[in-house]
Amino acid sequence: METSATRELVYLLGEFFMKFASFKAALVGTVFAAAAFGSTAAQAATADGTARAVILEALTVTNTSDLNFGTIAVNGGGSVVVTNAGVRAATTGGTVSAAGTAAAASFDIAGEAGSNILITVPASVVLDHDTTTDTMSATLTTDAPAAAHALVGGAETFNVGGTLTVAAGQVAGNYAGTFTVTVEYQ
Repeated sequence: METSATRELVYLLGEFFMKFASFKAALVGTVFAAAAFGSTAAQAATADGTARAVILEALTVTNTSDLNFGTIAVNGGGSVVVTNAGVRAATTGGTVSAAGTAAAASFDIAGEAGSNILITVPASVVLDHDTTTDTMSATLTTDAPAAAHALVGGAETFNVGGTLTVAAGQVAGNYAGTFTVTVEYQ
């Protein structure tokens, strides 16, 4: 015989199984949804990029001749000019060039043919006496292009001249100074 307690137990068991079935259906639906959403990653597109580099031939600059103002006799302050072509072109003031060969500095460049280069020459150089603290200065000039330009045929030569300022009473002796030219790819 069926009692109310039995009916209630059957009712509760039915409710439990229905909720369990709903939970199971929801769980299966969630698994299918996750699989569907996850499948978009399998449809992702990819592409490869390429990295490239060009190595230029090493750029060199070589000094083939030094700037030489020659031997100078001083009869008062003045200056001596050596052109970019290496010609002692002028003396001014009381300075007189007495002897010696004048020469412009000369530099040879080698590098990647057709590449753009920029040549930089300093504006001046200080010449130091070889045994005292006396100095002279020279402003520098060059026949090198001022702007970047193509290195035609992979080689080029440029020259550096200048104007040496000699003081009245300049101490006799040998003077020398170093200047650095720079050549760089652009």
